[in-house]
Amino acid sequence: MNHRISRVYLIYLKPDRMLLSKKQYSDWREIQDEYESYLTSLGSFSVEELVMFLSEEYGRDERKWGFSREEIERFMKSDTIVLEARQGS
Repeated sequence: MNHRISRVYLIYLKPDRMLLSKKQYSDWREIQDEYESYLTSLGSFSVEELVMFLSEEYGRDERKWGFSREEIERFMKSDTIVLEARQGS
């Protein structure tokens, strides 16, 4: 049942956690209600928009992004709804 979702939200949580979510939200308050440690969220992004944002925000070195481009693309093709960033990113 692989529904092709092409948009993703970048969600920042306390302390120092970052998620990608394919769940579709009506606004940021809905995301805040879902995550107790909600800090902020951005999106929705296409893969290209997300990669551009991460590159501008964290630099061209994908190891600093939390998610590599390959991980993002694999996630977008998967049935997984939420992906947590690598620790130490």
